[in-house]
Amino acid sequence: MVLTREIGETFSIGDDITVQILGINGNQVRLGINAPKGEYQF
Repeated sequence: MVLTREIGETFSIGDDITVQILGINGNQVRLGINAPKGEYQF
């Protein structure tokens, strides 16, 4: 999957998970993930 977003934009995964683009540095992207406790495991 390829998404095009800018810093500060968000997208949703299902009803409870949101992902925000926090920063872009070269080919690295910083993500903020907001999910209910226990829902997301990295």
